[in-house]
Amino acid sequence: MEADLGLHHARLSAGDLLDGPTGDAVHAGGFDAATPLWFYVLKEAEMLGDGQKLGPLGTRLVAETLTGIIGNDPHSFWKQAPGGKDWTPDQGVTPGDVVIRDMASLMRAAGTMD
Repeated sequence: MEADLGLHHARLSAGDLLDGPTGDAVHAGGFDAATPLWFYVLKEAEMLGDGQKLGPLGTRLVAETLTGIIGNDPHSFWKQAPGGKDWTPDQGVTPGDVVIRDMASLMRAAGTMD
């Protein structure tokens, strides 16, 4: 039984996995039937991002890893909100008492705009 992880995109087929110069090795190793995650993520990047960017699954794995690290670090900005509560985007960021809510306010806080 597969869990619904909110991934709603077309999966690579066995034919997709066998495509290209690695096809024979993929088939010989049985990776077309039982694909290791690392291989799938790399193949997805090759086929959907010309090898220059991650595909949907790889992107989600990286994003969830980074948010998990930040969310579990007691010293991260998420844990520095007043009252010991987790930070949320609606609280904004206030470097130099400038509330960052859009690009213009970010540029003002960086000192590049008046």
